[in-house]
Amino acid sequence: MKINFKALLTVVALMTVSSIANAQLVEYTYTGTVGSGVDYTGLFTGSPGTDLTGYGFTATFEFDLSNGSLDQGINFFSIIGGSIYGYATPIVNSVITINGKSVAIDGGYAGMAATQAPGGQYALAVSAFNDGSAIIAYVYSANLPYALSTPFPLYTATASDQVDGSFAVYNGGVGNTTQQASGELIPATLTVTSVTGFAPLVTPWVTGTLGTNGWYVSATTISWNVSGIAAPTTAGCATSAIPNTKGKKYTCSATNSLGSAGDSVIVKVDTVKPAVTITAPVNGTAYALNSTVLASYTCSDKTSGVASCTGTVADGAAITTSSKGRKKFTVASTDNAGNIATKTVTYTVN
Repeated sequence: MKINFKALLTVVALMTVSSIANAQLVEYTYTGTVGSGVDYTGLFTGSPGTDLTGYGFTATFEFDLSNGSLDQGINFFSIIGGSIYGYATPIVNSVITINGKSVAIDGGYAGMAATQAPGGQYALAVSAFNDGSAIIAYVYSANLPYALSTPFPLYTATASDQVDGSFAVYNGGVGNTTQQASGELIPATLTVTSVTGFAPLVTPWVTGTLGTNGWYVSATTISWNVSGIAAPTTAGCATSAIPNTKGKKYTCSATNSLGSAGDSVIVKVDTVKPAVTITAPVNGTAYALNSTVLASYTCSDKTSGVASCTGTVADGAAITTSSKGRKKFTVASTDNAGNIATKTVTYTVN
């Protein structure tokens, strides 16, 4: 989408060699409002399905200019961080913050800051992405200088400028397809500054199949994305397989010279279906026509507990014996994690 943009946008370009190794760190920070979006899993709000429209956001991208920049020609040029296709990956950090919750795009991403000329207009674009997770923000302007230098010069937007952006966060790690949140961004300002490093940020990634009520119902793993320059020291940040549990707390902390960060997550896992026991009717038994036989069955679940236990008739009610022939009796049970089990017995009426 494209939106008329009348607010002031200033690009302040300051680049110095940092004191950390030979890095030349530059930080691009977009701030604005989510134009539309959904927090599918409650990643930012704690409430799955929350409409993110109107929430404020900050999107931060940090590049190490010592890794180089390149010229892509007439359509994409002055690129910092490698080609638009991600052949080079010197971006060192990218974070989106919504509702006070900061989430890093998981490690191994490609990123770029670039000027480009779409359809005769010029644009300043910044992006970071990894296996579907992405933050992209850009401003279009007929007035943007065609050949912006690195670092970019001071730029003030006009009323004719248009802005756009988007984000999509998946459930961490390559190959995962659970989308946690996505939406469109309306950037209001962009600043570019030099930095000497950045404090740690810790983001938990729980990988598994979500059932109901916050329970995972498949093999589940927790891993952590830890960023920071200088490299932080960490504790409790190992990747772990999570056993069936009613709720286990995992904590990761990280510290460097610029600060400390930590995060905790409680994970519930139940991969086992409920157990169903049918006492009556007895499988393979013959009952007399019009005899009274009361159904008897139970359902149990050791981890998440039984949500429902339903038979062909209610427990304690009379089963069907009013006609001759072979009959089936079925009990279905669902636990609070969403696992479903069924059991069927057969009986004969003579």
